Amino acid sequence: MDTDTLLVILKITSIIAAVLLAIFIIRRSTRGHKFGYLSAVLWVASCVWLGDKDKFGLFWDNHHLLYWFYSFLLPILIMVYGVIGILEGFMRLFNSEFSFYVWIKSLRTRKNKELNSNIKQKNKRTKKVQKDGIAIEKLLNNLNSMIGLRSVKKEISDLIKLEEYQQQRVKQGLKRNDGGGSNHLIFSGNPGTGKTTVARMVAGIYKELGLVSNGQLIEVDRAGMVGQYLGETAQKVHEVVESAVGGILFIDEAYALVNDDGGSRDKFGHEAIDTLLKEMEDHRDNLVVIVAGYTDEMTEFLNKNAGLKSRFKKTIFFEDYKPEEMLQIYKQYCRKDENILSEDAECDLLMFFQQLYKYRNKNFGNGRTVRNIYNETIQRLSVRVSKMENPCKEQLQTIISEDVQINLNTY
Repeated sequence: MDTDTLLVILKITSIIAAVLLAIFIIRRSTRGHKFGYLSAVLWVASCVWLGDKDKFGLFWDNHHLLYWFYSFLLPILIMVYGVIGILEGFMRLFNSEFSFYVWIKSLRTRKNKELNSNIKQKNKRTKKVQKDGIAIEKLLNNLNSMIGLRSVKKEISDLIKLEEYQQQRVKQGLKRNDGGGSNHLIFSGNPGTGKTTVARMVAGIYKELGLVSNGQLIEVDRAGMVGQYLGETAQKVHEVVESAVGGILFIDEAYALVNDDGGSRDKFGHEAIDTLLKEMEDHRDNLVVIVAGYTDEMTEFLNKNAGLKSRFKKTIFFEDYKPEEMLQIYKQYCRKDENILSEDAECDLLMFFQQLYKYRNKNFGNGRTVRNIYNETIQRLSVRVSKMENPCKEQLQTIISEDVQINLNTY
């Protein structure tokens, strides 16, 4: 068999294989693409027929635009359509349900879902910011509704503004410029000035600002942190801190943690501080510690350990209640218990509070003292009314001057 014969056989075999493959792929294509193949065949046939210059030469010469469309643009469109059909048929060899139309539609649907998801996430974040803003405003309103504490209210408000400013910087791609400031606080001042109440509000505010995750307040004192034998202190501090993670650990009378009186070193107290500092570092992203107590004693407490000074940089001073503020607190108790304070009793009480404030000392109890005075007043009221026969409603609830004649030396 000569070379020419082999070439002819090879060409015929190739054409037959190509035709069979084309038929196989076309059968796997969609109905729309089969219509496209038929259109291509008809177009090729028409090209052969219309290409007869004797019949249609003059027509094409007078219709150049139509000739350009028929001989250039239309074949390109049919070719692209055919290529897509062949590719789709090839893909159906592996996936009998494959369709470019369905595939493109699924991509568009996925893109729309992602777009809608991003919009929902953005709306959710916007709603969260709005919700957080409302929650902080509500907490601030509760703080501002407290009697007195003007400087405390300003300090807390400034803390919120500072943190919001830092967060705005971060959102704009800037670094925080607070020098890595600590969120731990010192509440100094005499007892009864609302330090625990304010700490609970700060816990809620810090939660809304994202500084802590839960916002719970855990109160503890020396008894809850310092043990009596080796190893107990570290365990107690660890357990207390673990319960406070995600919120605020409030240590009242924190200076009592270390008692170095008599020249002897309180090793258990110092162990408590060392363990606390380590726990604060381990949970620095989700724990805030507030230490509270008398002003002078808190200064001495910070000097017990250099680590305390570096972590507690912000001190909020709780000033004593003024006489007028103590009277407001007293009247608040009256309203709560549905009692009435007569004008004479109110004048006597104000004079009493003025004397109490003037001669106050370090043990001055502020709001606690007012509460004790109110309780004593109610006791005097009950004794006086008990001597009446069939007292009316007004007599049962009215506090008169006689009921507030209290010995100043008692307080």
